[in-house]
Amino acid sequence: MREKKDINIEIGGNIQVAREQAGYTQDTLSEMLGMTPNHLSAIERGASGISLEALQRLCRLLGVSADRISLGLTSQKRKPLRLPDVFRI
Repeated sequence: MREKKDINIEIGGNIQVAREQAGYTQDTLSEMLGMTPNHLSAIERGASGISLEALQRLCRLLGVSADRISLGLTSQKRKPLRLPDVFRI
């Protein structure tokens, strides 16, 4: 199982990529989310986690799904699992 810090770093990086793709600065997005720019910066660096409520608002504002944030915009596209792969031991 991945450590919480690693997950925060991956999610934070994905948030940064999604924010930049949407054309928002940290200042603008943090204001829209009701948090300080320093807090958003800490989330993007993985130094702080993001609450589910803030993640939900962020996804709506950026037009992305929570799956895309949590599963990885910054990593290479993952090969979809085929049904036989799921049951292979």
